[in-house]
Amino acid sequence: MKHDIIVVCPLLLRGLYSDAGSLYQQYNISQKTGSYANTVTEAERIAGGYAGAYALGTAGAEFGAGFGFAVGGPVGAAVFGLAGGLVGGAAGYWGGGYALPKTINDLTNLLDPTSAPPKPDPIE
Repeated sequence: MKHDIIVVCPLLLRGLYSDAGSLYQQYNISQKTGSYANTVTEAERIAGGYAGAYALGTAGAEFGAGFGFAVGGPVGAAVFGLAGGLVGGAAGYWGGGYALPKTINDLTNLLDPTSAPPKPDPIE
């Protein structure tokens, strides 16, 4: 598993660089507009993405390693474990980055109904 780091580290560093640039861009927009809601939403997206990537990446690696060991022994475990971790991590990043900001928005609206956008009147 030591060789997996050769594949994973460049991908992680690229993701960190991309997310840092995205957050910095949103921060600059917030400084110009005076509203930091977009920066908070971007931070939520990044946090949700990394949480999802960790959760599904770990599960995907475990599943892939188990499946690979059954199919190809130790070499299969390494190959399928790496593939499962990469696929699971990518899916978790995108899913978590989509779900967390929406969940936080829904919880905010549930706890403070005055912050929710007004609902249209059904009579109109």
